Amino acid sequence: MKTLLRLIELIDMPEDEAIAAIAKSVCPPMGTIRKSMASHGSRGFSVPNVASIRSVFRECDYRCEYCGSQLELRIRHVTDDLSDNSPSNLKVMCLRCCIRGERRDIDSSCQVGRLASAIVRLYDESGRFPENRRILEEAGVKQIGGYTDFVEFMKWRFAQERTEPELRI
Repeated sequence: MKTLLRLIELIDMPEDEAIAAIAKSVCPPMGTIRKSMASHGSRGFSVPNVASIRSVFRECDYRCEYCGSQLELRIRHVTDDLSDNSPSNLKVMCLRCCIRGERRDIDSSCQVGRLASAIVRLYDESGRFPENRRILEEAGVKQIGGYTDFVEFMKWRFAQERTEPELRI
């Protein structure tokens, strides 16, 4: 929790916004999920009602049924029958598993969280923004990948805290 509080402090996010971001990430609005399903479907099928969607989420403890993540959850049909909205034909999946269409290890489910924690720890130890190599080692990941903009943001924010000129990756 210390790292989370430090991160919130460093990115200068008001506490109520941080709480809202966490709340939205672990409990997506059911109406929004329903609208998303309707927009991605084809004509001639019905979208499950909010009560059914809520039931499916509760059944899996508001976690992706493939990797266990609680972030960016969606509902997907198990079969190609989009008119079958029975709970047995609906699965809760995180966005990453939806995109990949396959299982992924829980260890890789929150790379950005591990990168952020590593950056905060290394920065607090040395007083300087860490090199990418050190961030990767500390986070236990192979590449920064799609989180380059996040690392750039963190570097910019840390530079502001130190009142130094903007640093470069």
